[in-house]
Amino acid sequence: MTGALLALAGAAALAPGFAPLQAWVGICWTGQVSPTAVDRHCFSAILDGRHVRDEHQVSVGGRVVYAGETLYSLEGEELLFTYYTSLGGIGRGVVRKGSAGLTFTGTMRANPSASPKPFRSDWRMTSPAGYEVTTDGKTVIFRSGPEPAR
Repeated sequence: MTGALLALAGAAALAPGFAPLQAWVGICWTGQVSPTAVDRHCFSAILDGRHVRDEHQVSVGGRVVYAGETLYSLEGEELLFTYYTSLGGIGRGVVRKGSAGLTFTGTMRANPSASPKPFRSDWRMTSPAGYEVTTDGKTVIFRSGPEPAR
């Protein structure tokens, strides 16, 4: 598929409950999470816009060292997420829209034998080409990449 067709596929019409994620869908975003690690998220509408997928990879020196996938779904009026990691971990929670952006709350299990731990993450769109994520007091700035989400 050409880049233009991929962009159209990733930006398919979303069900109304996904409005809080609209600005992210159809775009790949990259953030520097440490001096050597780059975090990349690509958001796409899937299953006729009834779910949203975020494919996530952390690379060091161009080599992927960690990956995950988040699926966003609606349950009634709630926007829920389930996050699967390459380490076998899983996270679940709720996304809420506030005056400053989006707040993600839930639990995360780092691997299959780990106990679930509560977490909170706040996302704030800073421009059409950037957003910031704050988790555990650490903020990462993401910028849109040149290619669209797959």
